[in-house]
Amino acid sequence: KQTELQVLVDAGSAADVVLKRAAELGSDLVSFGRTSKTGLARIILGSTAQILLEHLKCDALVAGVRRNMGN
Repeated sequence: KQTELQVLVDAGSAADVVLKRAAELGSDLVSFGRTSKTGLARIILGSTAQILLEHLKCDALVAGVRRNMGN
C-alpha cells in the first residue's frame, strides 16, 4: 500500500497544532523529537513533548537528544 505524503503548515503552539491535526487525520502514530530543556526553562516554556505524551489519543514515537555537558 502506497501512502501519500502531505506537508501541512499551521499557526499556533506546536502542541495544539499537532493534537488538532492528529485528531482530524485519525492518526495511528505521531512521531516527534524532543530537546533536553531542564529547570526554569522547562517550567516557564513547558514541554511540548510532555504535553503531547499526556494528550495524544494514539501511539507516539519520541526521538531525543543526549547532549554532552562536559564540552
